Amino acid sequence: MNIQKPFNDENLQYDYDLHQYRLTLSYAKSKVGNSYQDDKIMENRLDDISNTIYDHIYSNSNTHNFKQTQVILACSIEGRNLIKEALTRQLKADADNGYNDINKQNPINFQSGGVIDRNEIRKNEISISAENILLNSSAFLDGYNIMCQAVIILPTAFLTQFNGLEF
Repeated sequence: MNIQKPFNDENLQYDYDLHQYRLTLSYAKSKVGNSYQDDKIMENRLDDISNTIYDHIYSNSNTHNFKQTQVILACSIEGRNLIKEALTRQLKADADNGYNDINKQNPINFQSGGVIDRNEIRKNEISISAENILLNSSAFLDGYNIMCQAVIILPTAFLTQFNGLEF
């Protein structure tokens, strides 16, 4: 893995408070145009997309792997590429179908007269395309799968690559 401090470029911005990347407005427009008709609305959508992807990663991986997953996504070129691809796919799904509004869906099923479980709605919050990228993260991350449910202990030699990096 190629290790470095998190950085901003024309595609991604890093939020040091949240420890997560977000697509830039110019990159997003190059991928989907200005489908939200207003830059401020699109900026808010980009924040939502980033939060959705990172929330999905952290809520579906083993909590014992949280810090190392956070560091790998922030401080490796491969992790950065993985996040960029997942964010881009979620952006396209949201621009096409309003994917980031699924969690705001009315839980009442008017056809059956019943209520849809909020957790069932949230399970569909991330697009299939973005989820597939995350589930196959080992292809990006030299065999490390960020979505793994098992506790993963990385070798000390691997972890020392990150020593001295502030993110």
